[in-house]
Amino acid sequence: VMKSGANGLTFVNLTNLFANTAGGFVMAALFFIALFSAAASSVIGMMELGCRNLMDMGFTRTKGTIYTTIVFIIVGSWSALDNMIFENQDMVWGVGLLMVGLLYAIAALKYGVEKLWEEDIKPCSDMKVKWLWTVIKFFPIQFALVWGWWVYQSATWYPGEWFKFWPLQKYPYTPGVMVVEWVLLAVILISLNGIMSKNLVHANKLD
Repeated sequence: VMKSGANGLTFVNLTNLFANTAGGFVMAALFFIALFSAAASSVIGMMELGCRNLMDMGFTRTKGTIYTTIVFIIVGSWSALDNMIFENQDMVWGVGLLMVGLLYAIAALKYGVEKLWEEDIKPCSDMKVKWLWTVIKFFPIQFALVWGWWVYQSATWYPGEWFKFWPLQKYPYTPGVMVVEWVLLAVILISLNGIMSKNLVHANKLD
């Protein structure tokens, strides 16, 4: 069962389980409604992020939403058509969330965690829980432990080949493929950052 992966477990084995369980139809309906709701809420958040950046460059919300949707379809189609690519993307960007958290923590430390709380978070937050922001100071340590463990684990899956990243179907979970995909995205974002910053028309544009 577990060898079928996340997709097989969710859409094959669980459906078979529901089909052979008393009240399975109701449980299946509730489960997949919840699954769809979780996926939809995630997509809405990601689309809003892309759309908002385009709106800051002068695009209308309608055009921003259309362009963001097109990019989502183009990029997501690879994962939809090939399950191994899907598994790779799930792993790379799931672990990549740790990297995003690290970058945010570094930025917060450089800006000043106390200043971040007092000037930016506290005035507009309904939850006055300062310690939740103070623990940002410890995130680099958490990152080193969690990411280090994940790199070690994935390296044991590919002894002597942990640094390889191609072909993707053969090395979908190596530390090498994680780093390569992160670097590629970083290069793309850094390249676009200069273009986007010059075209900002939002009132909050920073000098």
